[in-house]
Amino acid sequence: MSHDPATFSIRRGELADLPELTVMFGEMGFSRLHGLGDRFVRLLHRHIVRSRHAVCFVAHDGQEILGYIAGATDGTKFARGFVFRYGIPAAVLLLPKAVNRLRFKTIARCLTYFSENTAKHQAASGLAFAVRRSATRRGIGRALWNGLMDEYRRCRIESFTFLTAGDPTEPANAFYERIGCEFLGLESFYGDTK
Repeated sequence: MSHDPATFSIRRGELADLPELTVMFGEMGFSRLHGLGDRFVRLLHRHIVRSRHAVCFVAHDGQEILGYIAGATDGTKFARGFVFRYGIPAAVLLLPKAVNRLRFKTIARCLTYFSENTAKHQAASGLAFAVRRSATRRGIGRALWNGLMDEYRRCRIESFTFLTAGDPTEPANAFYERIGCEFLGLESFYGDTK
């Protein structure tokens, strides 16, 4: 069977995708959150895939996931659902890591982000967006973005916040600008980073 690298399809994320989503999340550069461990990141992605307050799309070529995008239709309800459904298993995974000051700060920030974000911006929020380096420049990012935008329109969401890491001149931010996003400004997510 031949493998055509130019062909891909977009579909909803599934529980079977969790191992690949966990790896891709680590590849995105969110080292602090990924520093909480693969088991926690997998638990978070389990919630992303299962929550009625989130949506996840993956680009797949028949052999592997080439990219994915995830967004919360209501970040506060998404976060509350995570705590309700996975709070105890998450606490078991995170408590040993909380003795490290930097990881404690990461945990605390993640627990407070959605309530702060809703007050400052919109309830809807991007959660993750990644395309494997080997699959860039093939329209995968745009196809994933369009899938999320279609879902947001279906939910009557007119505006949302999507945070990116780093300087606004980086390729991800250039992509957002090309597709019509408005740059709202820089803020330090953890208090000690750009």
